[in-house]
Amino acid sequence: MISNIKRLLVVLFLLAQTVFFTSCSSNTEVIIEGDQFHPANHKQYAADVQMSAKNGILYFYFPPTANDLHYQSSLCSYDSGVLKKHHEVTGKVIAFHDGYLYYTIDPEFGKQEIYCYELMSGQEQFVSSVIRDGGDYLRQEYTFVDSENVLYIQNDNVNFNYCPVNGSHYGEPGNKNETYSFDGWTYTVSDNQFHGKDIVGISETGEAVHYDEMVDRGKLSVIPCEDGLLIHGEMYGNLLYYVDGTTGSLHKLFSVPADRTVSAVTVHGNYAYLSFMRYENYDTLFPKRYDNDHLEGTYRIHLKDFSIEKISDSIYSGLFVFDDSGIYACDSECGIFKIDFDGSILMTFLE
Repeated sequence: MISNIKRLLVVLFLLAQTVFFTSCSSNTEVIIEGDQFHPANHKQYAADVQMSAKNGILYFYFPPTANDLHYQSSLCSYDSGVLKKHHEVTGKVIAFHDGYLYYTIDPEFGKQEIYCYELMSGQEQFVSSVIRDGGDYLRQEYTFVDSENVLYIQNDNVNFNYCPVNGSHYGEPGNKNETYSFDGWTYTVSDNQFHGKDIVGISETGEAVHYDEMVDRGKLSVIPCEDGLLIHGEMYGNLLYYVDGTTGSLHKLFSVPADRTVSAVTVHGNYAYLSFMRYENYDTLFPKRYDNDHLEGTYRIHLKDFSIEKISDSIYSGLFVFDDSGIYACDSECGIFKIDFDGSILMTFLE
C-alpha cells in the first residue's frame, strides 16, 4: 500500500514537471518569421525579462530578481513548447543582439569586463575590459544599434566614445552617436554628462532644434519609426513625444499626472504602443501608486492623427516585436505573454 502511494506521488511529480514546462501556453507552436530587427527591442530598459529571437527560436533572459528561483539570472529558450535553461549569467546584461547576449562582470571597482554568449553555439567569450570613472557602470542605456544593425557599446564615460561590437570582436573607439535621417533633417542622440541624452535635429538649411530642452529630463530614449521619431520619457508624466522627421516639429502624444512612471514603448506600422504604471508619490522606501487607477494599462496611439485608444488594463514592463504576428510582452512578475495588436493575450509562456 505504501509503495503504491510512493509510486503515485512520483508519477504526480513527473506530470507536474511536464505540465510546467510544456503546457505554459495554450498553443505550444511558436513560429518567428525570420530574424527581423526592430529598433524598439533594444530600448526596453524597464523590461523585467529581456527577449530576442534567432533562427525562429525565442530567447529570454531572466534577471536575478525573477520570482521563480529556477530561472534567476538565466538565459532560456522557448522551442517546440519547451522552456529550456541554457546559461547562468553571473554579471549584468547590457545588450541582446544578433545572436549574442552581452553582459558585464565587475572584477574590481571602476573596471568592467564584457563577455558575450553566442545563442546558437552555447559558447561564452571574453570581449573587452573597460574602465568606468566614478563607478558609473555600463548599462543598457550606454549601448545602441545603428541603421546598419551594428551594436555599439560605450567604451568610456568621460569622452563618451563608442566601439562597434560583433560577438567577441571589439572595434576601435570613436566619436559615434545615434543618427537618424529623414528628408531635409538629420537627428543625433548623444550622451550628456549631466542629464542623460542630448537630442538635436538639424535641417538642411542649418536650423537646429534641441529636443532634450523641450521634454522632461530623466531617462530618455529615441525610437525611429516610418516618418519620424518617438521620444520616450521613461521616468515622469510626459511619457511620449513624436518628432515629425521631415519638418522637425514636436508633438506631445501622451502625458499623465505622476511623480514617477515605469513604462515600455514599441512601434508597429502606423501605431505606437505604450504600457505604463504610475506613482503618486515615489518615495524610495514607500512608493505609493494611485488608488483604483483607471489610467494605467496599455495604449495604442496612431502616428498620423495622434488618436489614443486604451486596448488593455494589463501593464507590461517590456514590449518586443519580432514579426508581424503580435507583440511579446513581459510584466513586473516576469510573466511572459504574446498579445495581438488589439491588446488581447494570444499566448501565455510563463506566469
